[in-house]
Amino acid sequence: MNAEEAIAKYYSLLAKWNERISLVSSARDETEFRAKHVEDALALIPFLSGARTLLDIGTGAGIPGIIIKIARPDIDVTLLDSTRKKVGFCEEAIRQLGLTGIRAICGRAEDARVQGMLGRFDAIVSRATWQIEEYLNISYSYIAETEGSRVLAMKGPAWRDELDAAKASMERLGLKLLASHEYRLRTGESRAILSIGRKDAST
Repeated sequence: MNAEEAIAKYYSLLAKWNERISLVSSARDETEFRAKHVEDALALIPFLSGARTLLDIGTGAGIPGIIIKIARPDIDVTLLDSTRKKVGFCEEAIRQLGLTGIRAICGRAEDARVQGMLGRFDAIVSRATWQIEEYLNISYSYIAETEGSRVLAMKGPAWRDELDAAKASMERLGLKLLASHEYRLRTGESRAILSIGRKDAST
């Protein structure tokens, strides 16, 4: 199936599961799902140039990781969430969509055992609600030491204040802002993607 068919099948499965367990909000129909979730996830694609591996922390229903996998099948994706039922949905979605090079893991990103098991990645992303400072402290253990590795933060309009609050932690961790991109969803919501990497990394 092509990407459009895969997204439609993914939404159909998600809608069924959403009746039993809370996976996503603001997805009353496929049109809204595409506008609020798919469009947001696809905004990450330009920031994944050269990435071969990606970790989606707090993936929930697999957003953005599954959508990225559909759009960029060449990237090896790991979905991580601490809720077993959400991981169960992701595993079912992976099977139903016939995706390869993607896995769903149940665990807490802060857990040293999980960090040791998963290793390091070219790109780390999360749509969870952590402030930038906390997110960087959590994700730092997963950043590959190779040039160009990056943490991608998906934020709302207050991202500058969060970034200012994170400056001391970024300095301590040896990280810097590589790039930022502000945009609006079709719904009118203001969004931003921040690419943060090691000080010796390139964009």
